[in-house]
Amino acid sequence: MNLIEGIQQKCNFIRETILPEYVKIGPSGAFGVIGLREDIAKGERAIAGGDVVEMMRVYKELEETCDRAL
Repeated sequence: MNLIEGIQQKCNFIRETILPEYVKIGPSGAFGVIGLREDIAKGERAIAGGDVVEMMRVYKELEETCDRAL
């Protein structure tokens, strides 16, 4: 797996596994939903920008988000 695939994998995990749980909470989960969507957007922007250093930084952030969810 390369860096781009890793970011995509983390974004998909957040999108498909974590985000729906926050949505289920309802209004109380709104802040979490906003944060998770921003994490996904950061990942997508990092890939689109092609800056490897930024991608590494964002990958680490996404990894921490996924680890906290488990």
